[in-house]
Amino acid sequence: MRIETKILDTEYEEKVEMAYFGDYISLDAKNAVNSAKQNIASQADNDYFDGRVTFWVNGELFFEEKTTDLSGLWLNLISFKENMNDKGMTEVCSLDSLRTLFIIETPVGYQLKYQDAHYTFNDRDELIHSEPFTVESKQIEKEKFEQAIRKGFKEYHNFVVKNKLPISSYQLEQLIKQKI
Repeated sequence: MRIETKILDTEYEEKVEMAYFGDYISLDAKNAVNSAKQNIASQADNDYFDGRVTFWVNGELFFEEKTTDLSGLWLNLISFKENMNDKGMTEVCSLDSLRTLFIIETPVGYQLKYQDAHYTFNDRDELIHSEPFTVESKQIEKEKFEQAIRKGFKEYHNFVVKNKLPISSYQLEQLIKQKI
């Protein structure tokens, strides 16, 4: 299993308060730090940071979702065990996303699950039907899953802390106090 984080390539013109968004770029891209700072500057306040997280299971894309709160998403992921309910399930929300990822504890490890829908529109682009469906991953060994979460969190954590990104002081404090 592998988890990949990308940030939204952003240019922000403070004088006119205009942001220009490009593609999603990896945290090790040449312009990633500057783009991250521009992204955060373009937000209403520094609690928000646009990005995308992708989950790969057995080398295949399983789940990919955009969020406007990358720090919040990673804090949710790294603390999934503490947030697990009595049925062994954790809900991982991506702010401003239509889909929610669930982490489910199984006897041998974990399984990922999310719900989506197929939509049918008429020729006037009006929704005429939606059909929900559920997607479930294969079982993922406990150690491999937890290692992927730690590795992805550490990459994000190091990117934010090392580059002194101006995220909210609360989120920065929460990132730093996580044991990785």
